[in-house]
Amino acid sequence: MLTVFFRSGTANAQQYSGDLEYTDTGWFVTPRFGMSMVLGDYSQALDNGSVYRLEVGRNMDGLGYGVMAQGTLHNGAHYEEQAAAGCFTQGTCIQGDTMIYKLGGLARYILVYQTFRVIAQAAVGVAPIPLLMDEKYFEEEVVAAGWEGNRPTVHDEMHLFTNAGVIVEYPMEGMGVAPQLSVETSYITGFGAGAEVLFGFNATF
Repeated sequence: MLTVFFRSGTANAQQYSGDLEYTDTGWFVTPRFGMSMVLGDYSQALDNGSVYRLEVGRNMDGLGYGVMAQGTLHNGAHYEEQAAAGCFTQGTCIQGDTMIYKLGGLARYILVYQTFRVIAQAAVGVAPIPLLMDEKYFEEEVVAAGWEGNRPTVHDEMHLFTNAGVIVEYPMEGMGVAPQLSVETSYITGFGAGAEVLFGFNATF
């Protein structure tokens, strides 16, 4: 039988009968993966993408702080298709298949209710969107010939990002990790808004 001690994020530990002792005070490591959706101006050019993220930090009595590193790969429309849609007049030209990196700090607030936890989390940091094409080909064939010389700045600038979302976590008896499901929204300067649905496993020690 599962035994739970009720609390609201201020006690040091939440214990379950059996092998698992789950605590909110200590270090955490959380790998996560899932789907990313572009909601802003580039949504016509970029398909839903695959997200891979690693979070490392420390929880302290209902609050948590840490760092995150993330990579997201979106398949994109061919540059000729974008040109036909008038991307260079709308300011939405992008290289096609696009990798978005995020590196930043995070903060979280943890609520424990019965057998699961609800975590409100926010993150801020930098989000480079590097050019994956050969620079010469991109400049001469894509920009000059395809986009009438209108080179987008999205690959040349360093962007800032902010993420905010809710994580539901379910510690399981007999396991040293807890599965998570999260829904987040994001905004990247010079790029636009997005949304992410992620699944992961949280280890606290």
